[in-house]
Amino acid sequence: MIPLGKPKGDLGLTNEIADQIEAIREEYFTANKDAKKHLEMQFRNLQNKLWTTAKEWATAADVEIYKKISEFNPFADKSCSWFDPWWMFGVKDGFDIVIGNPPYDVYEGSKKDEIQILNKIELYEKAKGGKLNAYKLFIAKSFDLLNYKGIFCQIFQNSFLADNSAKKIRKFIIEDSKIIKIDSYPERDDVNKRVFESAKMSVCILLCKKQKSTCNDFDLNVWESKNKLKFSVKINRDSIIRFDDKNFVIPTITSEEMKIYSQVKKSVSSTFNDFTKCIEGELNMTFHKQYFTNNSDLPLIVKGAQVQRYYVTQKPSQGEVQYLDVDSYLIDYGKTEKSNHHKEKRIALQGITGANDKIRLVMSILEENIFCANSCNYIIVKNDFKDNLDIHYLLSIANSKIINWIFRKSSTNSNVNCYEIDSLPLKIIPLDKQYSFAVLTKYLNFLYLNLDNILSHTENSRIASHIEDILNMMVYELYFEEHMKEVDLDVLQFVTPVIENLQNLPIEQQIKELYEWYQKPENAVRQRMMLIDTRSPDILAVINKSV
Repeated sequence: MIPLGKPKGDLGLTNEIADQIEAIREEYFTANKDAKKHLEMQFRNLQNKLWTTAKEWATAADVEIYKKISEFNPFADKSCSWFDPWWMFGVKDGFDIVIGNPPYDVYEGSKKDEIQILNKIELYEKAKGGKLNAYKLFIAKSFDLLNYKGIFCQIFQNSFLADNSAKKIRKFIIEDSKIIKIDSYPERDDVNKRVFESAKMSVCILLCKKQKSTCNDFDLNVWESKNKLKFSVKINRDSIIRFDDKNFVIPTITSEEMKIYSQVKKSVSSTFNDFTKCIEGELNMTFHKQYFTNNSDLPLIVKGAQVQRYYVTQKPSQGEVQYLDVDSYLIDYGKTEKSNHHKEKRIALQGITGANDKIRLVMSILEENIFCANSCNYIIVKNDFKDNLDIHYLLSIANSKIINWIFRKSSTNSNVNCYEIDSLPLKIIPLDKQYSFAVLTKYLNFLYLNLDNILSHTENSRIASHIEDILNMMVYELYFEEHMKEVDLDVLQFVTPVIENLQNLPIEQQIKELYEWYQKPENAVRQRMMLIDTRSPDILAVINKSV
């Protein structure tokens, strides 16, 4: 990965020696066994000649270069710490094709010295973003080794398509190459569906040409398994930019799905990041362990597995409930950016969900004085918008089918990263109109946490499922208002008055009456839900089937 470098002086690499090396290389591939041994000896003699000259006349830096050259043995199956096309292959003007399966190693810890060297090499500037990853370095180097119109083909992490850490190298590929096709293979639990049986991770294969092209279409193939194609779509640079002009995400979506997303972009120009901030949980389960306790009188620590849709469980699925010695913690960490966030309501979300799960975003309200472990992320409303953005309304949007659908189409691994949340479209409406959305999220929280059924003949979970259906229709209307009114699927006109009329009743009674209203055969909202497949087959039906 680290270039050999160029000597400053003439160290004996005369035209005569260069011609001799070239002749040895060409003759070697057609020579018999005995002749090859002779050629190997000739090659070694030339190396020694250069090394002897270097020791006598070269600078210290040049001596180091030629020391590496003298140790290079092209006739043995051994790794090499440097790479030079001419010395190794006789290639002067670049390779016609570079094919590879680069390592996916992250440079950290013991590789500190390598990181310092690589950070100084301009060639690898485009590979930076997050922690240095070998596969991104290989992409940058491979392109440098190609001649004009040379072919690049490599298999590497599928995160290349969407992760923020790969934004620079992705932008470079999109702007400075002619992409021919991309094959995307999602993460799979089933060994038989994996590209590499021993590796669960998702991968992609990029085929492109070292040639700038601003308008060419290329094939994006998304595979169900290594042998079964899920779908294929033609996209281009312009469609990628329309999808995400900041991060250059390459979306794994069909042309029909792209039309849906375009409608969303047309109707909602703002994002979560305009009004909110997504942050990793303030407690590191390793570094802050000394502040954890079993004392239930102290503030609860919420881990990712405790966060469910619309509620938080008191007991994690694994391990024990933990609490925070908050006074000791704040003495040491009370001046950090996150130190005051526990004093306000916020939205907690699981930091890792299954890459193939239909529902990828799992969020709930956190009440005041509860802390988040780093297996959670959390969302706070920015100070300028606290007075006109109800956090319960925000939760109704974040947990909705449309937002989950958009997230699934742009995320390529199991991590739920804050930058991905920040980029999601957020529709803001006047505070008074947020009320009905906020109320339904409170209903859901009540139903999921209440162990006693509020209706003798119906489980709370069933009632909650119907309320989620109503809420999803309401959110749909925010993002596809014109379309839903056009095909008579709008529901806010029916739901909002009902909720407003119930507001003075106890919450249990509110839920009962809303559910009874919804269960009536003539209920307009219920009827319109059943007509989605026929009235909105290309938009709402597509999303519903996906999530």
